[in-house]
Amino acid sequence: MSFHPLIVGILILLLAGCSLQKSAGVRYQEKFDFGSVRAYSFLPRDSVANEEQNISDVMRNNIELALEQVLDDSGLHYTEARHSDLVVAYHLIQGQSHGPYQIGVNHQALKRYNLGVKYCEYCLKSGSDPGSRKLRRLDVGTLILDLLDPDNQRSVWRSIYPVKIKAEDNSRKVQEKIQTAIALMLAQYPGKSA
Repeated sequence: MSFHPLIVGILILLLAGCSLQKSAGVRYQEKFDFGSVRAYSFLPRDSVANEEQNISDVMRNNIELALEQVLDDSGLHYTEARHSDLVVAYHLIQGQSHGPYQIGVNHQALKRYNLGVKYCEYCLKSGSDPGSRKLRRLDVGTLILDLLDPDNQRSVWRSIYPVKIKAEDNSRKVQEKIQTAIALMLAQYPGKSA
């Protein structure tokens, strides 16, 4: 049985496209000493940045477990907030629903989160193409990850990745999507590779 070279080429392109992962957009503050970071903590769930983030405890646990796994594997360790070198914050972009449809990003929740982590786009000048659309396009299902300076609770590193969790995804698929996103996001950590 013989295949036409065009069909073989198309099949190769399709397989390659399925295996390629999108890269995460990253922006960070160059003057922060990422190389000296040894310990991290999480932003408390009752913080101003998390007040309007209406996600389930199961989703929060999925995100935090994936973060712990990647950060611990990179040589960092979890500690109490008062002893941490970085505070980890995250926000999952959600939409406003109208029946079974998502009709748009909840901009109020995102604005409140950005204020809570003191996000300053201008202050975070370094990274993977800081002017990139990856850091500006915030669709429903996008995960935002911020690393905060514990002294002033200001974001010194931000990454954005489209997780795109679907209603039909089972818990294992959700966890896989979150772990993949966080691994890709933290792979661009400027200290030592996470």
